[in-house]
Amino acid sequence: MRRPSRDDVSSAIYGGLILCGFIYWVGVGLSWWFDIHPITAAAALAAAVGGAWFFGARHGQRAESQAYEAEKQADKQRKQAIKDQREAKAARDRAEEDRRRADAASEAARGQEAAARLQSMRQDIDFVSQTRCLPLRSRIEATATIGSYPGEDWRSFEARREEVIRKRADAWESARRFGHRLLPVVEAQNGLCGDPSKDPSEKGCGCYLYALPPTAVHLDHVVPRLREGTDELENLQALCSACNISAGARSDDTQHG
Repeated sequence: MRRPSRDDVSSAIYGGLILCGFIYWVGVGLSWWFDIHPITAAAALAAAVGGAWFFGARHGQRAESQAYEAEKQADKQRKQAIKDQREAKAARDRAEEDRRRADAASEAARGQEAAARLQSMRQDIDFVSQTRCLPLRSRIEATATIGSYPGEDWRSFEARREEVIRKRADAWESARRFGHRLLPVVEAQNGLCGDPSKDPSEKGCGCYLYALPPTAVHLDHVVPRLREGTDELENLQALCSACNISAGARSDDTQHG
């Protein structure tokens, strides 16, 4: 409860004096009307007014105290609401900053991924360019992957690898499809699966065919035989077996061996 100010005290004194005057004159009037002693009438009126004032004052003080407590509680709630708003804003700012950092990290990761893909593509292009002019055996040797047996020493592994490369090179030299040698068709495609210059659908995957044995390389008709496609080299492209089979190879359109 707040302490009364000087103005409040002055107002109370001034109001008390007016009240005393009012009681005096009302007592005089009552004494004249009811024919009683003026002091008795004034005392009775003072007691009635004093009692009313006392209980009214207590009720007013209680109401004022309740209002003051309610105001304090409301002020506390307002301060808490302001604090909650500040904390919520700080949380939103942190979330926004975290989102910006996450977006920046994601953008950096995408940039690194794109750079890695570009680097890998350049390495593949450089590899194909460097091996294009090499002899067939060197192309096969650069891409052949031969595993070693448990307990096998290096000399045995090297001899077995040389034998595999020799046999694969001989097989590539002798491989024929539809009456044509397979090797010139693959060489015309730079050793890659598929020939986009012939096939607009780009059926091939672009893998390096010299890494495969010739039995895993098919000659595919760009225009199928069922659509009057010919066996001329202009209508043939080399595909790896995975690409040709997944594209729905037909027995009359594909030869391998």
